[in-house]
Amino acid sequence: MQTTSAAMTEHKRGLTIHENRAFVERIAWHAVGIIKVSASVDHEHHVIADDIGTGTACGWEGRKIILAAKHVVINAPKGLQFLLRVGEAVDWDHGPTGFASRVSLPIEKIIGCKDEDLAAIILKPDGLDALNVRFCEFPKQLARTRSTKNDGSLIIIGYPHDCTFKVSESKTDEFIACVPTVLTGHIAAAPENPISSSYDPDKHILIRYEPRSPDRKPFGYSGAGVWCDPAERSAPLWTAEPLLFGVQTEAFIHSRLLKAVGAPAIRKFLEESL
Repeated sequence: MQTTSAAMTEHKRGLTIHENRAFVERIAWHAVGIIKVSASVDHEHHVIADDIGTGTACGWEGRKIILAAKHVVINAPKGLQFLLRVGEAVDWDHGPTGFASRVSLPIEKIIGCKDEDLAAIILKPDGLDALNVRFCEFPKQLARTRSTKNDGSLIIIGYPHDCTFKVSESKTDEFIACVPTVLTGHIAAAPENPISSSYDPDKHILIRYEPRSPDRKPFGYSGAGVWCDPAERSAPLWTAEPLLFGVQTEAFIHSRLLKAVGAPAIRKFLEESL
């Protein structure tokens, strides 16, 4: 599997176009495509394909990790591979300009959260400096509250299945390319009718799923970081300082809502596990 170098913005609201682009540039350094090798099996057509999700590169107490949804990284029959950013900047004028091959990262171990659909892929330190990825600084870049600016405006970069396309295939395997896509959403109130027993309003965030194309499905965003503008700033000059507000873990298709595990639950998981 491969990925194009430039992110495509679904739509924006709440931020100016310049602020939105500055945030995307920063967040794109941390967004990592996660390939679950040969995890999707089509028994009818006898084809084995890769499955895909998203993670966030971050550092916690001196350790480098990929924070992801647990269901994205467990039960990988042939292991995990990763898609990293191409180039140094998003080409906003010309769009996708190249492809990045999948890479293997030096995984030490994977720790799953017992209470939430969260996992931390702990990496060995050797060779990470040579990779085109930056590890956001936790807990500095991890939100402390559920308050946001811009009326709850949030940014997600993920690898949605609907943005994949076939590049080659063999008798038993299929190889696809995937475009990292930026999705801007807003915090949503819980609907009157219960949506799922898995939703806990004290730990989770609901996000309105409003892609540019109404038929586009959210699959592939699982594990992606949900980012916000900090409610307070330490300096008077505006800079792009995104905070991780949550990790997207589930989609409620009929309600057009995404569920994310909030930052306090993420902090608790990391404190207890690492």
